[in-house]
This record gives sequence, structure tokens and C-alpha cells, in this order.
Amino acid sequence: MHSPPRNESSRESSCILDFLRLHLVSLYQPAALEQVLSMHADVATFFSKGVERLVDSDLPRGFRKKCRQRSFAELARQELEACARHQFSVLLRDDSSWPTNLREIPLMPLLLFCRGALDPVLDQRAVAMVGSRYPTPHGLRQARRFARLFAERGVTVVSGLARGIDAASHEAALEAGGRTIGVLGSGLARVYPRENRSLADAVARQGALLSEFPCDAAPLRHHFPQRNRILSALGLGLVVVEAGEKSGSLLTVDWALQQQRPVFVVPGRPEDAEARGGLRLIQSGAQPVLDPEEVFEVLQVLRAEGPIKSVSRAGDGLPSDPFIARLEELFRERDYWHPDALAERLEEDPGALLRKLLRLEAEGAVDRILGGHYVLRKSP
Repeated sequence: MHSPPRNESSRESSCILDFLRLHLVSLYQPAALEQVLSMHADVATFFSKGVERLVDSDLPRGFRKKCRQRSFAELARQELEACARHQFSVLLRDDSSWPTNLREIPLMPLLLFCRGALDPVLDQRAVAMVGSRYPTPHGLRQARRFARLFAERGVTVVSGLARGIDAASHEAALEAGGRTIGVLGSGLARVYPRENRSLADAVARQGALLSEFPCDAAPLRHHFPQRNRILSALGLGLVVVEAGEKSGSLLTVDWALQQQRPVFVVPGRPEDAEARGGLRLIQSGAQPVLDPEEVFEVLQVLRAEGPIKSVSRAGDGLPSDPFIARLEELFRERDYWHPDALAERLEEDPGALLRKLLRLEAEGAVDRILGGHYVLRKSP
């Protein structure tokens, strides 16, 4: 079911090297790659038979020059060796294990580097989720609520492993025992941001990490708009949970629309700056959704064939004792609390209360966010 790591034994080494070489040549020029493939579809023989046909083409001069440079052949060899060292797979676009949802989209990558394993069957039923790197507690709760239910229904959750909404979406899918895919804007050996390395390890164990960038590529600014076309295409629809008016998530929306993927927006609160981009999307015609079931109504193919999985999760309920019951009451009053304010309301010693919160955080019942505040990890 899972695609095995691709190495020299799974295909002739020279063929893989030709794919890698053309991939590295065209990495930042996907439109030029499409033109090359329209002229010479056989990548395995392109460098021996097809390069000369580019002389009279209207491809950029620099691109044609790179196709002739032998240095890219050496770079391809080094990249294949790096994949072997890190135990990364190299998935080619003509492989049977190539993600079904990536086929026939504009500017499809020639190959992907993979850590973990894709499932060609299960990962067809996927939803992409994006949003703010600095969400409100409300946004975090909504991301977890949607991702958790998707995972429980056997839907693969796709996101970008970024801070905020991306990380919350991956975490909720993992907690629910579901599959999740992270699409990186860096090489697989350079997980960004650094604090998500443990999360990346968990995603690779329970799904896959994907990147079109070389193993050690840095998370350069221009990588992220490019990776977003893969992120949006892997899902049958795109769910936006909080996005500022200049958020990079809006670039993912643009790709989704080009790929004819429906865009759903979980409405935020107008007074929250991080929600205004999503609200603008709704004004422009995106579909607002208040519950994951509304996504299933539009994307009928995602509907579970059987009952929802029964999954035990940290954070579905706090231990039953008077302190916890009072804590739950306070979180119904307000989305987030600073420990000092909680200590005052609960008439507890601040140090003792902080120790209790740290214990609950370790148990997965609460989360610490920006400013040292705490939120309850629980669906509203």
C-alpha cells in the first residue's frame, strides 16, 4: 500500500539521475519545464537526444544554457546520494505512487522528495488546511476541531508545517490517529521552523513530508509561494482558518482557484486582524463554513463509508476534580487566560497554579500560546 523508498534498485540509476538533473535545471521555472515536456516527453533520453531541439525554441536563453551544463549532472548525483543518506524517497511524476490529486494540474512538479510514505488510495481523500502563523486562540481551536474531525473520518489533512494554524492542523490529525501530509518550503533535511522538528518526525511516522526542493535547501522566502501550489493541489478542497489581509495563505487560495479546488473559510471575528483576510475571501465568494460537516456536504467524495473512528485523545476532557471543573468554567468565559489572572480568580498561589498548568500542558489538556497565556485544548 505504501510506496517504498526509491533508490537505485527501484529504477535504473541513470534514469533517476536524468529526472533529478532536469528537475534541478527547471526548479524555479516550472512553466519552462512544461514547454520542454511538450517538446520531448521522454525525460530519460532528454539530455542525450532532446537538448539540441531546444536551440530553435523560445525558451529563455538562460534555461537553455543550464540544460547543457554538465554541472547539473553532478548536482543530481550529489542529491541522489543525499537522499540515500537521509533515507528519503524520490517520487517521479510517472510513478504509480505519485499522488493522484497532483496529476493533471498546471505546473506539476517533475518529482518530489518524500520522507515517510504516501498512500495512493487513502491520500486521494484529502483536505488542505492553511492559516495564520500567529492565530488567535479561537483560530487554534477551530483548526484543531476541523482537522480532528477530518482525520476521524479517514480524510488526510494536508498543511505546510508552519507555526500556528498549520501546526495545529497537523497535531490534531495526529492525535486523532489519522494521516497527515506536510509540504515544506525548504529541503526535507532543513525542517522549518526549527521548533516543529518533533512535529515533522511525527508527521513522517503517520503520513509523509514532501518537498520539491533539494534536501539541504534553506527556507527561502520565494520557496513558499511555489510550494503552495503543491499544498493546495493535494487536497480536494482548501480550508482557510484565520488569515490576515496580507497573509501568505491568500497565495495558496490563488493556486487552489487555478486548480479548480473549492475554497472554504472558517469565519473569524472582525476585530481580530488575523481573521480579516478570510472575511474578505467570504466577501469575494468563498464559502463560509461553521462546521466540518459543511465541507463534506460540498465534497461528497470525502464522506466516510463507515462510522466515525473512535479515538482516544489527550485534551478531549480534563480530569474530573473541583479544580478542573472550575478551570473549565473560566475557559467558557474567555478564550485564553494568563496564569496570573487565573491564580487571582481561583484564589491559588501563582507558583502552585503554574505548576498545575504545566502538568496539564504535558498531558495535552491545555496549550501555552504567545504572551504566556493558556488556552483549553478542547472543541467549543
